[in-house]
Amino acid sequence: MRKLRHFSRKKVSIIFLSLLFFELSFFNSSLQPTVHAYETITRRYSFETGWHLYEKSYDIIVEIPTQTYDYYSSASHPWSIIEYDGSYEFHLSKYVVPDSVGNIPQIIVSYTNGGEEEIADAVLSFVQDIGYVAGDYQVDNTLYPVETLVLGGVCDDLSVLYATLMCALDFDLIFLHFPDENHVCVGVHMSSAPQHTDLEVYYWTYKGQRYYPAETTSEGWLVGEISEDFKHAHIDEVKPRSFPSLTPVYGEIDEYSLDFDGDGLSDGAERNTYGTSPYKADTDNDSLSDYDEIFVYYTNPIKSDSDDDGLWDGSEIAHGTDPLSSDTDDDLWNDSIDPMPTNFIVPNLVIIAILGGIGVLGVFVRRRKRTRIEMASPSVSPIYYCPTCGSGLTYVEQNQCWYCPNCKNYFVFPK
Repeated sequence: MRKLRHFSRKKVSIIFLSLLFFELSFFNSSLQPTVHAYETITRRYSFETGWHLYEKSYDIIVEIPTQTYDYYSSASHPWSIIEYDGSYEFHLSKYVVPDSVGNIPQIIVSYTNGGEEEIADAVLSFVQDIGYVAGDYQVDNTLYPVETLVLGGVCDDLSVLYATLMCALDFDLIFLHFPDENHVCVGVHMSSAPQHTDLEVYYWTYKGQRYYPAETTSEGWLVGEISEDFKHAHIDEVKPRSFPSLTPVYGEIDEYSLDFDGDGLSDGAERNTYGTSPYKADTDNDSLSDYDEIFVYYTNPIKSDSDDDGLWDGSEIAHGTDPLSSDTDDDLWNDSIDPMPTNFIVPNLVIIAILGGIGVLGVFVRRRKRTRIEMASPSVSPIYYCPTCGSGLTYVEQNQCWYCPNCKNYFVFPK
């Protein structure tokens, strides 16, 4: 009975722990964030920073969530400009929704030097690149910024998008309406007049502040420039609004449009194709740019000595040798020790001359040694000298005496 009771308690404990684990698992799973997979509409646009010789262009990939686009396209589109017997009522600000453009304004600013004029012109070039879609804005309702990012637009659509991007960057803006020309653009307040325009700078004064025109419908216009036809405008202050929180638009710079080190290779190509550094124009420090190594000299951009001859590629190019051959002139001399690495004949003639000279000298020495052996006295060295002339005496075995070759006299000495 005790054993059975013990078993029952153990069973109950297991059941209880199982139920507790199930409850905790269910509770924790309900706290986990749900990852929503959603479709996006992708567009690629470009923008420019700087001016003239210092101008740089960047591509930005914009992803617009389909559900966000659908929300704005199905939202109410009130008339943006209404005319009453020659007077106008403006409603363009109803379309200015800074939250709807995501991180695009911040991305554009991050590639500028931060000045008001450069930022205003960079954002303007982005909107201009989206493109003007022909239409009559008095008939077709104005588009929200998200719609314009997908479809393009006419002057009021593009102006609303530009105003939205600039409001997200805290610029003070006005809308400029030119009823006679059926046109709309944006006025941008800056602390000082634009300095880099190609045309005469124009502005409108509103509430004691100067606003410089930003023409969005065609490329090339800078803030402060405007056609001579557009000088009499009706002004409407830009007042941005908020919409419900939606999945944001997301922008990302295309790394294949960047060239951080200015070597002529995009950052994307350097990272993903060539293995070179996007931050150094000469990755291997051999005095040749990465671009020249890949497309001009066909050397290895990540190896300073492509042919392993002990000379840097840049040094070989400077001195006329082949950075892809350790023996440029095929004379069996490595370029690093060859006195004339681009001349096959001269160094080898020098070698031949040197070897020939050594050979002649060897023959001469051998002959000198042979002559001395032939002129030497007989193998028996004299131990006595002639008492008359002092010459060495030679022992003559036949006569059993010593002979002086000079005096031709014979002497008897012990052997």
